[in-house]
Amino acid sequence: ALEFMRLLAVCHTVIPERDEAAADGVAYQASSPDENALVRAAKACGFFFAERDLAGVRVRRAVGHTRYAQLRDIWSRPDGDGDGDGDGGA
Repeated sequence: ALEFMRLLAVCHTVIPERDEAAADGVAYQASSPDENALVRAAKACGFFFAERDLAGVRVRRAVGHTRYAQLRDIWSRPDGDGDGDGDGGA
């Protein structure tokens, strides 16, 4: 279930924008209401999509945050093996 929520928080084209009026300071711009709803559902489960730039996205959690780099059209963690421990799969 955690992996599914992580994928909802990462695999989309939503753009977060600063919004002082929003409770968490971020408003989402999505190409569809469904995409917006999925990102908000992930956020409600603790996977807060916080930032997108040309290199990737950042997802905040209660235990910290993870930066996901974009590799072509596939999102992966920067160490390349998907587990985020920095060992590159070793």
